[in-house]
Amino acid sequence: MKKIIVKAEVKDVDKLENRLMNLGYDFDPMYWQHSRIFVPRNYEEHNNFARMILRMDVKAVDRPARYSLICKRHLEKSKIDLVHETLVSSYAEAANILLQMGLIIQSEVSRTRQEVVLENGITIYLDQIEHGRKSYIKFEAVLENESEAEEIRNRIEVLMMDLNILPDLVVKDTYGETAK
Repeated sequence: MKKIIVKAEVKDVDKLENRLMNLGYDFDPMYWQHSRIFVPRNYEEHNNFARMILRMDVKAVDRPARYSLICKRHLEKSKIDLVHETLVSSYAEAANILLQMGLIIQSEVSRTRQEVVLENGITIYLDQIEHGRKSYIKFEAVLENESEAEEIRNRIEVLMMDLNILPDLVVKDTYGETAK
C-alpha cells in the first residue's frame, strides 16, 4: 500500500487538541504501542532502505495485545511510503525470524497514541514518545493513485495551517532514528 506520511513535532498538545475540536474532531481513546525496528546491517538513513517493524498494540488491559509485522520503505524521490502490514501470532517467533534473516535491531520505541480519521481520507495520530518525552502529530493518507499525491500533500498542508503547525516543525527522521 502506498501512503503519504507527514510528521511534525508538537510543542503544546492541549492547544493542538483544542484546535482540532474547533474543527469538529476529537481523538479516539489513547492506547499504548511498542515497536521494535529492524534494519539491514548496511542501513543508511534517508536512502530508500526498507525497515521491518515488529509492533505490539495494547488497547485495553483486559484484552490481548495485537502483534503485527510492518515493512516500511520511504521513497525519497517521490516522498511516498510503501507500507505492508500483517498480523503475527507470536511476537517472539517473528523477532527471531527477523534476526535469523540477518537484520539488526535499530531501536525500540514505546509511545501512547491517539487517532482520529477525517472524512477526507486523512488519519491524524498524536504520538507521545516515551524515550524523548516529545509529542508528534502524524498525518497519514492512503494513496490510491500516484497522480493524487500532490493533492493529498496540499490537503495535509492546509490542515497543518488550520492546526497552526509550522513547516519548520516537520520531522523527516523516523521515530526509530530519533530514539538512537
